[in-house]
Amino acid sequence: NFRIDIRGTRGSAWNKSAARVFAPIVMRNEGYPDTYETRHLILSAFTTHMDTLIWRFRHLNTSEEAQDLVESQARRRSRKYQVYFLVRLFLRRHRTAIRFPLLQDQIPMLKELGIDAMSCDESERGNGDVEKRYRISSPDWRADKVTQWLRTFDSAYHISRKIAPPKAGAPPRVRYATNTKSDGRAVPDLPASAYNSDWLQQHQQQRYDLAPRADEAYDFTPGIAVMEWVI
Repeated sequence: NFRIDIRGTRGSAWNKSAARVFAPIVMRNEGYPDTYETRHLILSAFTTHMDTLIWRFRHLNTSEEAQDLVESQARRRSRKYQVYFLVRLFLRRHRTAIRFPLLQDQIPMLKELGIDAMSCDESERGNGDVEKRYRISSPDWRADKVTQWLRTFDSAYHISRKIAPPKAGAPPRVRYATNTKSDGRAVPDLPASAYNSDWLQQHQQQRYDLAPRADEAYDFTPGIAVMEWVI
């Protein structure tokens, strides 16, 4: 099993080793070039995710029962397949933005959001279904317009697959949007427009800790040219 040391720090020997093992796995499985930039991007996303899991463990109730519950949840989330998917989704969107000039200006904000702003998937297979389907569960702290903004990357990716020559490999997973929300620590120090305003009103302490950049209103509405291209 692929696990991090939830009681340690991102700089512990165990967690550093986990990060070094994780990066080449993603590059090999996804066909990314083994370059310094790609390796650095994967390691940054992975260590940011570790910070979130460790923060959740340390800042919730300190009772033994609560700690055991959080540790159990963190272990499940830190399994190889879950972390692998979140990083894979982030890198896919990043790679799509690099390929298409109309999305390149959005890359800095995509990097600010990072892996912990990506949506989780919950698998399900109904009676008679041949393949698994995955419910998209968006972070509860994330503004809905950010969700729409991220779907622009996904639309561009899927269109590029349709017009590109077929390649060998596993087919893309079937994902569908729902109103389901996932909890978790919000990414700090983002423009205020990146956060769900209702969520901020209900979580005043988190709002103070997050320090949203109120003086910077990032426009998450895709440009007209981008929307015309992906439709």
